[in-house]
Amino acid sequence: AILSQGLLSRDEIEEIHRIFVMVDVDGSGVLTTEKIRQIAMNLTQNPHITSEEAYHLQTQLDVNRDGQVYWEDFLEYVCKWLHEQGAVRPKPRTDVPASSGEKEALHQALAQLFSMSHLNYEVHSTLRETLEDRLETWDYLGESNEYSEQEKDIYYSRVFSNLFDENAFQKIVEQLFHSDVNVVLSALERIRDMLGVLEVFQSTNEHIRISGYLIKLFETLINQNLINRILQCLGADNSKSIQWETLKIITFFAPGPRIPEIPESYFLHPSQKFTKQVLMQTGTIQKILELCENECIEVRDQALLALGFIARHDLESKNYLLALGCMQVSLRILRRGADKVLLDTSSLIRTAWLLSILCGATMPRDYSKPNSNQTELKEITEIVVSLFRVSEDENLLVNLLIVLSYVLPYLAMDDFNRWILNQLVVLLGHDNESVKRAALQTVRNLIWLNSSQCQVLTEVGLFGRITELLLNSGNSMIKLDTLSILRYLVQRGYTWELVNITKINQHLQYLIASDAETRWEVVKLLVFIVDSNSKIAIDDLARTGMIKTLFMHLMQFREISPLISKIYRLNCYTYNFAYLHDCVKALEKFILQGWPTGDLNLANTYLSFFGQEEAVKIFDVVKVLVEEVKKGSHDLYQVNHGEVNLEQSLTGLIEKFIKVHSGLLNESSAMICSYLSQVLEYFRAHLHEANYNLLVQGQVNADTIMDCVQVFNIKCMDALNYPNGDNKLLSNIKKQDMNFIYIKRMVSNAYGVDKNLEFIDTKGDKLGISNQGDLQYAVFLHTQAALEDFLRNLQTLGKPVPHPLVLPNVEVRLVVSNTGYSYTPFTLGTSLSQVDRNLFKDLNTNYNISFSELQRLNNEYLKSGKPPHEPISYLEFEQIMLGTIPDRNLIGHIFNALDVHKAGMIDFSAFAVGMSLLQTGNPEQRLWFAFRAYDSENMGAIKKNDVFEMMKTANYFKNIQVPDLQLRNSVEGIFSYYDRDKDGKLQYEEFREAVMSNYITLNPFWTQNVFPKQNFAGFVDTVPCFQCGKKFMPKSPISRSAGARCDECIISSPSKPTYFRSA
Repeated sequence: AILSQGLLSRDEIEEIHRIFVMVDVDGSGVLTTEKIRQIAMNLTQNPHITSEEAYHLQTQLDVNRDGQVYWEDFLEYVCKWLHEQGAVRPKPRTDVPASSGEKEALHQALAQLFSMSHLNYEVHSTLRETLEDRLETWDYLGESNEYSEQEKDIYYSRVFSNLFDENAFQKIVEQLFHSDVNVVLSALERIRDMLGVLEVFQSTNEHIRISGYLIKLFETLINQNLINRILQCLGADNSKSIQWETLKIITFFAPGPRIPEIPESYFLHPSQKFTKQVLMQTGTIQKILELCENECIEVRDQALLALGFIARHDLESKNYLLALGCMQVSLRILRRGADKVLLDTSSLIRTAWLLSILCGATMPRDYSKPNSNQTELKEITEIVVSLFRVSEDENLLVNLLIVLSYVLPYLAMDDFNRWILNQLVVLLGHDNESVKRAALQTVRNLIWLNSSQCQVLTEVGLFGRITELLLNSGNSMIKLDTLSILRYLVQRGYTWELVNITKINQHLQYLIASDAETRWEVVKLLVFIVDSNSKIAIDDLARTGMIKTLFMHLMQFREISPLISKIYRLNCYTYNFAYLHDCVKALEKFILQGWPTGDLNLANTYLSFFGQEEAVKIFDVVKVLVEEVKKGSHDLYQVNHGEVNLEQSLTGLIEKFIKVHSGLLNESSAMICSYLSQVLEYFRAHLHEANYNLLVQGQVNADTIMDCVQVFNIKCMDALNYPNGDNKLLSNIKKQDMNFIYIKRMVSNAYGVDKNLEFIDTKGDKLGISNQGDLQYAVFLHTQAALEDFLRNLQTLGKPVPHPLVLPNVEVRLVVSNTGYSYTPFTLGTSLSQVDRNLFKDLNTNYNISFSELQRLNNEYLKSGKPPHEPISYLEFEQIMLGTIPDRNLIGHIFNALDVHKAGMIDFSAFAVGMSLLQTGNPEQRLWFAFRAYDSENMGAIKKNDVFEMMKTANYFKNIQVPDLQLRNSVEGIFSYYDRDKDGKLQYEEFREAVMSNYITLNPFWTQNVFPKQNFAGFVDTVPCFQCGKKFMPKSPISRSAGARCDECIISSPSKPTYFRSA
């Protein structure tokens, strides 16, 4: 849930995990009172911390109240703590690397947690909260006020006396209700000064130090009705000075005191948002909105700032502002700037910052998409581009770029957008580091969210700019951003362009060897490159020394971090097991790619890179891991928090290493095989030393093992992005409810569509779940693994095995997918080459196409005269399809959908996936395929001519004669209603809606099997026609809704019925 909601990134979770392992000195997997007391004493340099004080923190960390603080408890509590502290923010994507500034803020907050803040431990940040240090560009206003400790003490003494001296404060209250405006202004200034501590003491840690003052101040303002009197000062009849002071007070007041230590039920707790509710209920926000266009610069700027502080990081407040028209006000101000009517840069900067928040910045990942249609998005983009042309202010550029990063991905592609993308690439070479970073983050968002814009970016020179930044920038965050962009590009299929950039491979090796900031991000990039199975790319990396570089730096997963040593005052090793796992995964892929024919009995082309020196490096890693096992560490089994298995990965690499040398009859290879075999035996012996074999003890057996479990939790992971997908959790399922039909229905309900189920067995194979037996086998394996972990922890803690044995819960991880067959054993034909056999296995694993189906599709593919590992042209594809589809025009459209890269060629993978989708895909998938087929210009939308041709072909196949003129009139009617943004094109959702209402008729081909062998189950029901009442077969299951019409009624009256006109 933490990852899927974007609460923490993977890098941040890994940093938290480092600290958990560091505090858990004996590796038991449990934080005891004494461990917490020891770390607190180190942090505070106070030897007098009592066990009672440490126990108080332990009870807070024990989230599930079972008396033990496990990793899961620790992570859940720390996540909540960090968000309350403001040390981290929700993220739109969790695989973005964390900056050094973000890591330091995270560790400072953790240090405050372990020091138990009531002990007055002070953490002094060494970083300025600017764009160069923090990834949160959406909070960037180019401002940073710093105060020395002496200045803070003087300021606090002054405002403290004003609040707690009853006579002094009573005088302020009397002045506030005085009839003289100058006296009122003086009172407002003093109240603003009192609230100004929130600016002087900026961090939440410092707010805790002055929590008594803040709570009394806010309680007094609210309980004595002073805030209502202050808000009245926004009235139009008041002076500009009074309005400005009032807005300043509101800016401080709106976010509240931000003290997480107070009870959650208390009205001033951050989660209650009481202060914002006051502003909404009193109509204050509407008045602030009016002041945003005030002629006075100071009032206008402060009003914009106040609205930003009200809306940021708060979805409810943001939507409230949008409902009041805040977006329109912001655009009016920016348009005045673009027209050079408004020349005040500070107002434009604040407006752009506010607009970025309204477009989705600072919101959690599920709510970061702007709530605007195509017309509004186009207007925003045009205004932003106009400001680019008239202003060179760097702070304004940064905030405008953040606006674009949330708007452009959802905008339809045209020549104007192409020009913008070209300018983005140019801005990557800007002299200012802040502008560069903002441009990089905008580009990253575009690549992630929009494949068409990604293609254009590569065409206008993105790779050249990115390479230049990576090679020449001295800013570690810019290098991290460029590496994450390269990773996204590889995911998009641009591996070939990456490996052909001069010097890029050598520089990646240099970063692994010498740059601790970027090392892990480079390894993540390598994992994606080797996963792409691009033989040319992998071979290029191997032959330029990447394999040796990875081996030489495997041990970097264990390091003494200067940051952690400085903050926690501990000079000890910390571990990044996820980095090690990624290195091992990349090396394993390199070995597998070393057999060009896929025959493991042949010589490996990368043999020279897996020699004696590399074997020694493997043993060095194994020795460190064994030491962790001896401590009782369970982290080897829970790397990346349950989603990968380091033990399995490392032993797999060693086994393949041995395989590389086992077929060679020379002394060197024999020595390496013997050496690694001993390493493997040593590793396995120590790993399994800690395991209890409960089956031998007789408490449970294979038939009764699941009776020990109180409840099961099913964790569902997306097959297309496993294991990084948006996971869904089905909780508290009893053993008696572990029924295949019941579970299948629950999963489908959770995702909103029918889903196929699979699971990963102990060997790493993905197996289908199509019946009750398959489900029971999956649950049994997960229960067995959970039982072993449970027993291992018992032995580490020195506790006896309870009788009867009870497991509180077991997590069953299932992989879900939209299409494909369940797993059935199948033997590939011996006539296939090894390359083709590997290709079939990949398609079976990645796309769930059964081997029998692949064999049948292969027989069709062979009609072209080419084997599966060779691509085919359109003419060869036509030769295959003419026996099934007599219409060459329709064949051309199918080829258009399959030829994703528009290269005029498709390979067997595209052919098999496409044909399998048409054969077994659900109606929604086939509808999308039809849309892609008629997208003649590959722009993610279809034009009138495309729809005309689609409907004409449908009429031809149904033997219906409709004059072209009448059909074109029907198309015009469709576009006049469904083309919402009036751009002359139908986006997919618009097209889908037209099909749902039966106004776009589809060729029966899209609702039947390509190679018939079963009826199309999705379209078996008939429905009554909306106009004539006659029963007919709808073209899609979704067009069974009210308003569906039969073909005869559509032909006889192509214009829309009165029902739709009125709607």
